[in-house]
Amino acid sequence: LTDEYIDSPNSFVKNGNSVEIVLPQTPKLAWKHRKLITVPKRVRDFFPKKHESFMLHTDVGEIITHMVGGSEEAGEKLGGSYFYKGLRVWYEKHNDLKPGDRLLITRIGDRKYELEIKKQ
Repeated sequence: LTDEYIDSPNSFVKNGNSVEIVLPQTPKLAWKHRKLITVPKRVRDFFPKKHESFMLHTDVGEIITHMVGGSEEAGEKLGGSYFYKGLRVWYEKHNDLKPGDRLLITRIGDRKYELEIKKQ
């Protein structure tokens, strides 16, 4: 996935409590096809370490997931560049997502987040 990973300059941390991730234009919309959410490097430290589970509260229920991908050897202290576990049902409900749509992820507790869609 590294060749399709794009660090979106439009993604940012808001008030230290939430991140906004802009869904990128990638070849064949890899994130949508693989049902994953890529986390730009600039907001990566908002999430737990690679393989450390966290909960996403969504409109389809609670999803337990974790960061995967990326490489600690490449100097990434936390590792992981995306998460996908448990997102299949969420993506099925939101099959209209497109590049440029924004995901707002808010920290609501220790390793607990809320995922919302902010359409263009």
